[in-house]
Amino acid sequence: MKIISIHTKHDANLSISENDKIILVLELERIFKKRYFASSNDKAEFKKEWKKAIEIAKEYSGIKHFDIAITNWVVPSKLKY
Repeated sequence: MKIISIHTKHDANLSISENDKIILVLELERIFKKRYFASSNDKAEFKKEWKKAIEIAKEYSGIKHFDIAITNWVVPSKLKY
């Protein structure tokens, strides 16, 4: 079974496991060179960031399709903090 797990906020990352073994952990701060990286609240930028991260993960792992996706996927908010 192939599983992708995605965390989108502070210290954003993704991991991939296959048959109960973790085969990839990717911290997005390594891709975007920004410590404590968190996904953008801008919808277009959010999509661009995650498209790039998932493409890198698929290329590195060789897995193109997943049986399960686990995420805290949060649609970008218009709230101001």
